[in-house]
Amino acid sequence: MNPLLGWIAPEERTTEQKRDHDEFVARSVAFALARQQLAKGQKIILTDFLKKPEVIEDMGAEFTGFRQLTGSCVGVSTGNVIATLSAVQRMIADSPTKALIPWWPFAYGMSRALSGIRGRGEGSITSRMLRTLMDYGVDDQQYDFDQRDGFAIPLQTELEWSDGNGTAVRSRIEHAKQFPVGSVAVLRTVDEIAANLQNGYPVLNGHRYYPGSTARVVQGIPLGRYDTRGGHATSFLGIQEHESLGTLFLYVNQWPGSTYKTTPDMPRCSIWMPESEVERMMRSNEVGETMGVSNFNYFPAQPKLLDWSRI
Repeated sequence: MNPLLGWIAPEERTTEQKRDHDEFVARSVAFALARQQLAKGQKIILTDFLKKPEVIEDMGAEFTGFRQLTGSCVGVSTGNVIATLSAVQRMIADSPTKALIPWWPFAYGMSRALSGIRGRGEGSITSRMLRTLMDYGVDDQQYDFDQRDGFAIPLQTELEWSDGNGTAVRSRIEHAKQFPVGSVAVLRTVDEIAANLQNGYPVLNGHRYYPGSTARVVQGIPLGRYDTRGGHATSFLGIQEHESLGTLFLYVNQWPGSTYKTTPDMPRCSIWMPESEVERMMRSNEVGETMGVSNFNYFPAQPKLLDWSRI
């Protein structure tokens, strides 16, 4: 088993964890935005907002994505989702707030404790992670990250914060409440994933398969396949309508940057997934859990799709 996997699949959950997930689904908002057809050649990469001067100034550095060191994929991928949405909010909201780099270990540890997982260790559940962000908020604790290949924290620090009942996590509860996640939509179709991304909302998913490497490079585009089995959590942070390859989704992992053959315009450790691959996984329910985060730090869901020509 890959030591960097850590999403607890539905069949591996306790009765209480399954009940907790069902309650979360019932609480999530219905996603009403319709998918729009992108123009040929149009590309939306949400992580581009992280390169904006205003965002870099707020964050203190250009955020290049968290790097995962243990089986903390649920926490790290959620951190990438929230950092990206924070940057989007900073640049397009009518009343923007300061962009922040989320301290994902806080909610990760809390999510484990609230799932009945005691002590230090690895693994969590994506729905419980997002429910924790809604109930307890996002911590923005400052940290001197190792930035040699994405933003990483020492392995022992990851493990310390994985204990949701520990002093480190409990000391940040009141502070994190300042930065709530207001709403999450459970996504069930590839059209809903596309509509989320078109509207500037990053997507978190926990799944039983993941692209283990770059399957092929076609017309300079690195393409992936869901070809490797194992419980893993990652994100979708972009979409494009390629001239001849059709709709492609930007799948972002959080392993070493050399995992896939990325091009300069792509975030580290990412790969383009053909729509047929994403649709296949959604229809077979092999993704497991796919959720769009559309309301962080009082950033409201938009009433209509964004006009990207004005951004």
